[in-house]
Amino acid sequence: MSNKISRDDVIAGYRLLLKRDPENETVIQVHLGLDTWWKFVSVLMDSEEYKLAHATTKQATAATQIYAGYSAQDLELFKHFTSYRGPGADGFVIDFLGVRTRTTFSAGFSELNGQVLGYPIPMDFHAETIEWIGLLKSILSATGSVSVLELGAGWGPWLSAAAAAARAKQIGNVRLYGVEADAGHIEFMREHFAANGIGDDLYEIIPAVVGPEAGRCYWPVTPEAAADYGQSAFMFQHAEAYKGRFPGFLEVDVVGINEILGKEKKWDLVHMDIQGSETEVCTAGIAELTRRVRWLVIGTHSRKIEGDLLELFVKAGWILEHEKPTRFAFDALQPALTAMTTFDGAQVWRNDQASW
Repeated sequence: MSNKISRDDVIAGYRLLLKRDPENETVIQVHLGLDTWWKFVSVLMDSEEYKLAHATTKQATAATQIYAGYSAQDLELFKHFTSYRGPGADGFVIDFLGVRTRTTFSAGFSELNGQVLGYPIPMDFHAETIEWIGLLKSILSATGSVSVLELGAGWGPWLSAAAAAARAKQIGNVRLYGVEADAGHIEFMREHFAANGIGDDLYEIIPAVVGPEAGRCYWPVTPEAAADYGQSAFMFQHAEAYKGRFPGFLEVDVVGINEILGKEKKWDLVHMDIQGSETEVCTAGIAELTRRVRWLVIGTHSRKIEGDLLELFVKAGWILEHEKPTRFAFDALQPALTAMTTFDGAQVWRNDQASW
């Protein structure tokens, strides 16, 4: 497998990491001399320009304050997946696995129209490297088939990524499940699967909120589906504080975590991004998670949630492979700790106890 860097890689890397194009052709040729993508990324991330751009003050952040959640060795995982080298497509951004995402799914995607991206280091247009590493580990450890569940699925990016990664590893038996309450996002999911050749027989969309148990709850209304992916049922508890952000709330179904997990005997990956309900859902489902799930990637939304999950999963015998804390700014006027989170965190858990 070749990992030799190309001219397009250099340009894409500059745009992704430094938010600009290379100064000139000479600079591009110098970077081509680095031979591999991995050396190129290391050079850019070690530059003063990159450090200053990602500092929290006008001076570069000290190395002890930079916490990626993965090591340079972990990046070797990407070498198992040949980066897509095909053409771009109008109306789409294409990631390293060849997954096509419509730029209309989010206002922030429009500037990526027609682009083909390289490896997502230190991030791509929708996620940081740590989540990608969790996904790739789950696919590389899979045998014979792949079953993936995305909770708070949005347009289903992790389901399509899992399908593409499984295809790259020549795993043909794939089952995908997406739990999503927003009607607009569900329509995006169907469009997304169709655009990536994922047939109706491979996936199931569950139009609901995931909760500790089945029931009904209130869900924020969004005038435009592409404008917001941060809705959560918990927001109804603080409806006054969110009046300026959402025009109202509507009732939707809640499906219990254990009911969902019961749909498959085994899960290679569960990806969870449910905007503040992680502790309650995982606590209710810990026995079935431990029995059925091999890998779990959780987007975290407060420092307290992170601590609760650490305690829960460590006690249940899981292994914390990777974690990156949330960024937090105290504000006494906010209605909840989750509202003080300025950037989500992530945890990647491995379970060697699954009964399959």
